[in-house]
Amino acid sequence: MNAFAISGAAVAVLMYIPLSVKVWRKALVQNFATYLLWGLLDIIAAGSILMQGGNFLLPVMYALLTIGVLVGILRTRTFTWSWRKIATFLFVVASIIVWFFVSNKAATIVSTLSVVAACVPQLYDIWKEPRDAPVFEYIGFTVANGLSTMAGNDWSVQERFYGASCTIATLLFVYFGARKWLPRFRTQLA
Repeated sequence: MNAFAISGAAVAVLMYIPLSVKVWRKALVQNFATYLLWGLLDIIAAGSILMQGGNFLLPVMYALLTIGVLVGILRTRTFTWSWRKIATFLFVVASIIVWFFVSNKAATIVSTLSVVAACVPQLYDIWKEPRDAPVFEYIGFTVANGLSTMAGNDWSVQERFYGASCTIATLLFVYFGARKWLPRFRTQLA
């Protein structure tokens, strides 16, 4: 573990604190099922990366920090289940099956791609209503993911795939959410 990995994990903690507080105060509505499934996928990614001796710190931190958001969501009682959650649930099941029956490397790939695919419903919601997007936190998550990517010792799946994939996903969150600051966008909604 190097300074980039530790810095990425520290930034993740710093971003999850305000996110959890916003959810707790009902200033930000998030979905319990989404975060629960993301947390499970992060656990699978972290475990499979750890078993390969790779760069596991960021997915471990994400899995642990998800608990704070989940507690806040339970308080607000924003639990829904839709076809999108069923798809994410199937990603979790597929990741577990691959992990147990194929290999750690394959589980890292499948669970990481599942984390990214599970972002699509959230991206859709942000595209529809960017005003509600916590863009500053997404910028922080992009930095954390980027630092985790730089922490890799080489360009192998266990060292950089999770961080690089999550960097791309969070960059999309930033891009979609930052639209709320565009002058043309504000006049279109006014």
